[in-house]
Amino acid sequence: MYNEYVSEDYESESGNKKRFSFRINKLLIIFLIIVVVIGVVIYLNTDSYFESKMVRTAKKYVSEKYISTDSEIYMTLQELGLSRDKCDDIRSGVFFNKDGNYQAYLNCDKYQTDIMHNNASFQLKGAEVFFLAKGVNFVDPGIVGDYEYKTDGIVGNEPGVYQKSYEFNGEIINRKIVVIENDYLRSFFPTITLNGDRVVYVLKNMNYKDAGIKAYDTNDGDITDKVVIDNNVNVNASGEYYAKYTITNSRGYSNMVERTIVVVNNFSNTMVTTYKDNNNLTNSDVIINISIIGDNYEKVLLPNGEETSQKEISYPVKENGVYNFIAFDNDGKKVIKTLAINNIDKTPPTGMCTAMVYTNYVDIKATSTSPNKTISGYKYYVDDKATDFYNTNTYKFSYTQTSEKVKVNVEIKDSIGNTNKMDCVVSYSDPTIGNNKVKYYKYNGVEYVIPNTKNTIDDLVRRTQNKISQSADSAECGGKCLSFAIYHAGFLAYGNLNYMNLDDACHYRYGSVVRAKSKYFGTSDANRKEMFAAIYKEIFEGRPVVLQVTGTKARNSRHFVTVVGYKRSIKSGSALEEEDLLVVDSWNGGFKTLSRADHSKRTCFNDTGRGGGYRLDFISPR
Repeated sequence: MYNEYVSEDYESESGNKKRFSFRINKLLIIFLIIVVVIGVVIYLNTDSYFESKMVRTAKKYVSEKYISTDSEIYMTLQELGLSRDKCDDIRSGVFFNKDGNYQAYLNCDKYQTDIMHNNASFQLKGAEVFFLAKGVNFVDPGIVGDYEYKTDGIVGNEPGVYQKSYEFNGEIINRKIVVIENDYLRSFFPTITLNGDRVVYVLKNMNYKDAGIKAYDTNDGDITDKVVIDNNVNVNASGEYYAKYTITNSRGYSNMVERTIVVVNNFSNTMVTTYKDNNNLTNSDVIINISIIGDNYEKVLLPNGEETSQKEISYPVKENGVYNFIAFDNDGKKVIKTLAINNIDKTPPTGMCTAMVYTNYVDIKATSTSPNKTISGYKYYVDDKATDFYNTNTYKFSYTQTSEKVKVNVEIKDSIGNTNKMDCVVSYSDPTIGNNKVKYYKYNGVEYVIPNTKNTIDDLVRRTQNKISQSADSAECGGKCLSFAIYHAGFLAYGNLNYMNLDDACHYRYGSVVRAKSKYFGTSDANRKEMFAAIYKEIFEGRPVVLQVTGTKARNSRHFVTVVGYKRSIKSGSALEEEDLLVVDSWNGGFKTLSRADHSKRTCFNDTGRGGGYRLDFISPR
């Protein structure tokens, strides 16, 4: 009994241990799954994962992409798999490099990735493309490493695409700076404001105390204590010095202002000329500011020969050159200041453009050059309609094709605002477009090109059908088909329809209106094609022509009709066939179409019996 009891208790304890072990294993598995999930989440939020995603995304782009509006920035971030709550940096984007590689640049609170592909032995600091809000100074980050390098290029204040080049050991890398007129973008940058005057005058050997600066950021608040000051003022030597104030917020955006400090020998006979923007190209007039310091002052002689006694002068300059300002004091002494202006550029860009007019659109292409400047936009005009400025030199302009000539222009604008509106060389996919010698006519649902003649073919047929034709008096006028055909053609193109009559048409009395000249082309099929090319040319030039055709269903006799058009779908004489022609038949004076295969219709007659072959009669005014 005791042993049995012990055995039961042992079995119960063993089962409990098994169940406990199973629970432990289950919890362990759940814990491992949680760790894996957390690891994946952490990895997906690391820079390495993001960078690989950027690389994959970059490979989808095949051309430069410049962002110009708030909505396009948002689209670009979406394409990168981001959103504004994660990264709302304006310098986000993917760009196509000239060497065929791609680079992506992103810089925001959470991620910082800079994937560069350059063939040079040195690298740029920061991105190859910067996006900058209008009114914010560009702070150049330079190149990687402590090297002495040359830089060239001017970043303007107006919206546009600018370029800075960096040269080291004969190698050059370019950086693009895109200035955008967008208030949303401006909110990313801190503001920086000078205390006191922008230009300060200090007496030589006297102490200079800077008036200070204020800096504020919408995200960081007051960041005046973060301002970096670069001040090279030497009060022991007269001259102009500059204090440069740079502020960078916590998101990496910078802004900068400058103050001019003028150290003078004395305040009784000093003139200062100030113009700080010589490094920035402009297409506008510029202002030179002149300040006179001291009371012993009489006048200033300006470069235009005028004199003034004002102490603060703003002198407008319209063109580049060297400008001399001469100040006189009351003792007859003078001070001369010379200032060279070299940044005014009002030369418009040059170029050319071509346009091909299709049925539903105009394909426009432009080429342009602008020395020392970049082209910032192209504006396309078709007749009285125009686009906005685009940064691409090709454009497909929606347009409904008509028979009228199309006027196409392209206006090009350089990076500082100079513009030039060019007339494009226009071509037409349909050669009849723009040809005022022809017009279009619809017969039985088919559109034909017909001569733009003095009289319309509808008016002609109303006068001739079953009236001024062979059938109207077949006994008297039988065999007179050539006379009727020439008579019809002559009055259509040159005559007064009111003077048409059956007797004149029947008896070859068309000479007062028109003359006719016949031509045989030979008997071969090549001769036949030559004749069709001649028909196409005559109609295209606005002249009907008389054609020799078959006279009976047996097609063993000849007859003459007036060709008044060909199908609009035909673009050349080599493509023309009988089925494409519209004629006025001299037999009954009505419209007919021809057919080489359908024996119920007339076709071109090869008059081998007379030895001439295919024949046309050309008409011209008397």
